[in-house]
Amino acid sequence: MHWFPSFLSQLLKKDLSESEQKVRELMDLRREEQVSKSAVHVTKSVEATRAHLQGQLHNKEAENNRLAVQLRVHTPLSTRCSVD
Repeated sequence: MHWFPSFLSQLLKKDLSESEQKVRELMDLRREEQVSKSAVHVTKSVEATRAHLQGQLHNKEAENNRLAVQLRVHTPLSTRCSVD
């Protein structure tokens, strides 16, 4: 029975090695999950910023159109430039 402790030791080392490998794989998955969550957060932030900027652009375009109309209304016909 001299071989039994050696055999048991080898089995335990193999089990430990497999367990360590599983831990490494789980840690890699956890890192990938964190990267994915970060990417989703950045994407949402970019989308919110884009929507905000589009809203600002829309407001500025509307203001520009109102001012253009006011200029036409308050500018005498004789001073308006014609584009032919």
